[in-house]
Amino acid sequence: MAEILATRIRSDREDQLEEMIQRLTELDAADDLAQLDENTRGWRQSEWSARHANPVDGLMAELIAEVMAAMADLTDRPERLARVFVVTLKQESVAARLRQLADSSALVYFSDATFTLCGLYAGCAAEGLTGLYSGGRLRDLWRVARSVRDHQRLGADPALLGGLLRYYLVNQRIHALAAKLSHRLTSSAEPLGVWLTAQAVTFVLGHEIAHHVLDHRPATSDSPPADDLSACPLSEQQEFEADLLGYRAAVHVGRRDAARIPAGTGIDLPETGAALGALIGMLAIHVTEQGLFIRRGRSHPPAPARAARLLNEFSDPVRRFAEPFQADLLRATRDAADFSASGRPFDLAWFHAQPQVSTPLPLQNLQTVSILDRFQCRTREDHAAVLVGIDEISPFSLAAGACAGLAGDARAALLGWGVPDATAEEICAPHRALEFSTLVAKLRAAFAARGVPEKALLAGSLAGAQLLAPLLSRGEHPPAEI
Repeated sequence: MAEILATRIRSDREDQLEEMIQRLTELDAADDLAQLDENTRGWRQSEWSARHANPVDGLMAELIAEVMAAMADLTDRPERLARVFVVTLKQESVAARLRQLADSSALVYFSDATFTLCGLYAGCAAEGLTGLYSGGRLRDLWRVARSVRDHQRLGADPALLGGLLRYYLVNQRIHALAAKLSHRLTSSAEPLGVWLTAQAVTFVLGHEIAHHVLDHRPATSDSPPADDLSACPLSEQQEFEADLLGYRAAVHVGRRDAARIPAGTGIDLPETGAALGALIGMLAIHVTEQGLFIRRGRSHPPAPARAARLLNEFSDPVRRFAEPFQADLLRATRDAADFSASGRPFDLAWFHAQPQVSTPLPLQNLQTVSILDRFQCRTREDHAAVLVGIDEISPFSLAAGACAGLAGDARAALLGWGVPDATAEEICAPHRALEFSTLVAKLRAAFAARGVPEKALLAGSLAGAQLLAPLLSRGEHPPAEI
């Protein structure tokens, strides 16, 4: 069953490439078109192009094959390995997850979002690592390890990663769009960034496949078995078991390539790569679950908790290297995913100060993102006041719903804003995952149906979503702090 589903939903990358070219042409983005053309020519001249239709499918196919081979060596469950399949999705609003089917087969969904975010983390980490040494060669990582040990720092600016992540998350939260800033790596950092991205993807694939190999199943839930959005998580112990097997599979993959690694590097490169890849993979998943979801459903335990357990499995030299590496990336992750009143909104001044960061979009688009992000990072009282203020131009009053939300009753607020009973029930159901962008869209539709003016729809739906998010995330309606 899983194999049939994988064939049906496999992404058409040729269409995706054509859409990208068309969009860049419309934007008159000559530099980006030239870079895309150069990348495409390089791919067509590579040995991989004879075996795969495009770079994404090629890389994923190679990594999947390597992980499967490692799992076969590390476990004695060929019948389960034979019944797990991986499919890549162009969707950018989901991460990686496993879907178990009734015939004991399983499908691993690996989204472009996961690939994108692993690449952002890996690129920023690579810039930081290469900043600690000169040469840009993997075999010089021992110098990096020594510098990390001496200075207890990665060398990266967390603000760079934080800004890239923030821009991505804001667009996803409000518009459900996969808008990304381009981060051009230096020539010395680029090979390391590609290597770290592959390490992270290898770990994430290994983690999801491990769940099926280890026959992990979620706890009983009152939601339908086929409901992939049910908040029916695996146990923390099962998640750690999958982390551990995924990490060991990544090390095993690295060991297979050890013959190509020069001797005498002074560092265990397969273990180091698997360790850094695991941390990046965890954070790439974590930032989407923290930044894009109000209720995360079948989510993973927080990345810091997962990393703390996995760090104990590393050798002492690799753990000393990985801890400061993790600390810098985690700080950027926390800042990027904080959309409370104390959050740090996307800053245009930051963008202008980053010569290696660019976008083909007009500056006005970035200004809009910055304004909307600052709008999100207000108090609940501020958001309630925005909704009340819309009554001055709207034939439909939002004030009663705003007061109910501020008082801690999310359901009453939704009904007061004209959200249909069935939709309100779904939004408030604690056993279902809920994306922030979904809530914004539902509120916007309800407001529009009741005659709220077009110019107030975005502000009103965003204010309403921010007002209710703390209530809905807990699955309860606590009293407001007034």
